Amino acid sequence: MKKIIFCMLGAAAGICLAIVVHCSFMITEMYDSSMFPAIEPGQKVLVFMLAGIDDMEPGDIVAYESPYHQIDGGRSVSIRRVEKIDDEETVLICDTKVDDNDKTVISTDDILGKVLTF
Repeated sequence: MKKIIFCMLGAAAGICLAIVVHCSFMITEMYDSSMFPAIEPGQKVLVFMLAGIDDMEPGDIVAYESPYHQIDGGRSVSIRRVEKIDDEETVLICDTKVDDNDKTVISTDDILGKVLTF
């Protein structure tokens, strides 16, 4: 009987851990070359979604919901480097500098999390 209870508790703990990990992280793919050489086109990155703005500083790479809607009405996930961050808005930049218009200003609420490359 004890063995069955321990198996059930172990399974429940495993399910709870899987839910926590699933809700804390997401994997996304870099679709363009705007972050090259830090992140190559086609490279997958891990996003830690529990990181708040207090955990972020200039130079960090973040994933955010693009302020522009796609054709299907959804919003895509984009990846950029933080230049400046405060409570209301964040200034993001590309690593590949093409011109001076490579800055994006978004609401801090649109940041999904901090990017962990692998």
